[in-house]
Amino acid sequence: PGRPSASAVAAQAFRLQSSTHLADLSGARVAIRELVDGDIKLALVHNYIIHDDLLEHFPALRRARRLCVVADARGASRLRLERALPRDVELHYPETGHYGTHHTKMFVLVYEGDGGLDFSSMRVGELKAYLQARRVDMSGVLERVEVEALCEATRLANPGQRAGVRVIVHTANLIARDLNEMEQGVWFQDFPPKREGSRGAASPFEDALVEYMEATKWPGSVVGGERFTAESLRCFDFSAAGASFVASVPGYHKGGDMRRWGHLAVREVLRREGAGGSADAPNYAIVANYSSLGSVKAEKATGDSRWLSQEMACSLCAGGAPAADIRLVWPTQDEVRTSWGGWATGCSVPGKYANVMLEHLMHRYYRVGTGEPGARIHTPHIKTFARVDVATGRMAYCLLTSSNMSKAAWGQLQKKETQLFIPSFEAGVLLTPAS
Repeated sequence: PGRPSASAVAAQAFRLQSSTHLADLSGARVAIRELVDGDIKLALVHNYIIHDDLLEHFPALRRARRLCVVADARGASRLRLERALPRDVELHYPETGHYGTHHTKMFVLVYEGDGGLDFSSMRVGELKAYLQARRVDMSGVLERVEVEALCEATRLANPGQRAGVRVIVHTANLIARDLNEMEQGVWFQDFPPKREGSRGAASPFEDALVEYMEATKWPGSVVGGERFTAESLRCFDFSAAGASFVASVPGYHKGGDMRRWGHLAVREVLRREGAGGSADAPNYAIVANYSSLGSVKAEKATGDSRWLSQEMACSLCAGGAPAADIRLVWPTQDEVRTSWGGWATGCSVPGKYANVMLEHLMHRYYRVGTGEPGARIHTPHIKTFARVDVATGRMAYCLLTSSNMSKAAWGQLQKKETQLFIPSFEAGVLLTPAS
């Protein structure tokens, strides 16, 4: 109960968080709490702000055999969280620099038994191979290639085994306002255990996720006598991932490590998949939607921010010539005031006057809503970065991420571009036609 249907999972690249104010007639929205369900063996909850009513919002976490919360170490929320959560809940605080935060918003849910997982995100051919490798009777299934039928056969073929892992990447802090009143993005996919004989094979998604988990220095958890670490994720088959996992981790990254993190990781994936958008098409713009803006002051010589218009834009164009048309989606005061959540939602969209009201940014701002009298929006907390043909609306790619528009989130090249400095932990998924 509460799980999205197989067809709904397959139909959406990512979805919007459900709203208490608008009826969802298209199936484009989903409540994150609906995705955190089933017989969870181990739940890893990564987030920035987590209120002490976490288990009230996500009752399935209370039933998980082991719960580990990976959170930011600063502020009064840490003390409240430690007092509110049961003693058997594990807490881990990744180390960041002075200006960094643990800003990632992600669930990694490991299931046992049939777990209620839905493998509809796998391709039909892969599901058939998965079942045939287990000598499952395929009569009546091969003739019905609907994903739902294959998923049901997959669940029946795995009684008493770990069903897999569910990865949920989203943009909401785990507080009531973010979960109920604001526009958020949610990506999720289920991954089965690897087949015998393929344990050593890895996919780019798997490598990126495991490397990120290792970078947080999570020590692992013991569940029922079994120790589960970041490396244990390699037991699952991520080869059918419908996105690329891209992340930021704190540090001064050099050499080949530079391309593993931050905006250079985005550049690398776009190059690999040929999805940066046409370099010679003037209609292709970079469209960025975020909920916080760092310092992107202009250079005196050019009157523009080199980091935004050259470094960041170059990565969002797959390392090619940076797009001149950069569009920044940012709500107006009136849009926040008249939004469904009202002024209170503005607390989740912090923008210092000195950062927002820069001359070189003024011509780049675009409204969230239509601007029509009486129109109401959900104040956006979603963060997306896309390359869009503004003439047709066609996207070359779309990135859903926890990263806002800041050097702390994406990193900044230093020392004649031989070093990438990143202060914060972030995570996102990059969706391209190839994925």
